[in-house]
Amino acid sequence: MVTNFKGRSAIKGDGFDRIPDCHGPWRGKTKTMKAKRVKSTTPAPVPEMSGSDRELLSSAYKTGLIAGWTRDRERGYRLTLANQRDEYVDVAHLSSYIAALRNNTH
Repeated sequence: MVTNFKGRSAIKGDGFDRIPDCHGPWRGKTKTMKAKRVKSTTPAPVPEMSGSDRELLSSAYKTGLIAGWTRDRERGYRLTLANQRDEYVDVAHLSSYIAALRNNTH
C-alpha cells in the first residue's frame, strides 16, 4: 500500500485521492455557487420638473449664472452658483430668483 506524507492512502480511486491538506482546506473540495440574493426595492419617485423650470435653469446654466442644480423634494431647487456657493430656492420663487441674479451680474 502506498501512503502519502500524512499516512493516508495515496492510491487513486479509493476516495482519498485529493490534494493533501497542506495546500489548504479548500483544495480538492467543490462548492456550488449560489445565486446572489437580490433585494427587491422600488426606486424612489423622481420629483417632477416642469418644462418652464427646465428651460429657465438651462438658460441660466448656459449664461454662467449657475454652475448646476438639483431638485430637492422638501426645499425646492438647490442651485450651485458660479462662485461655488449653494442656495436653496423654492419652486414658486425660481423665476424671480434667476431674474435677480441676472440683474445683479449684468
